[in-house]
Amino acid sequence: MPSIKTNRGVRSKLHLASLIVLALLAVLTLTAYGGMRRQQAALHDIYQVRFATHQRTVDIRRDATATYAGIYRLLSWAGAGAPANASSAAPKRPANLLLSAFLFILLLLCRRTSVCK
Repeated sequence: MPSIKTNRGVRSKLHLASLIVLALLAVLTLTAYGGMRRQQAALHDIYQVRFATHQRTVDIRRDATATYAGIYRLLSWAGAGAPANASSAAPKRPANLLLSAFLFILLLLCRRTSVCK
């Protein structure tokens, strides 16, 4: 029984080799395209999701610093004997900032762990 290799001419064998290389290049192209899509999804995750979380934590840090400064101001006013009406409005803003930071931290914990489930 004659095989395919011996039954063909040199020209047919060369064409077959080039077709095999072309098919392998097509497979390589599809693999590279899939890798680029995964890389694009990872970059989207970094820029959109993680950076948004980072920005929110920066906001929490700024709010916590403002809360600390407000509490320190309130304590210094109380220690200096300031009138009651001057310090009555001061604790409202730091308390609200601290509450919003605390709620965001709880939200992050609920998303990352099974604490809320």
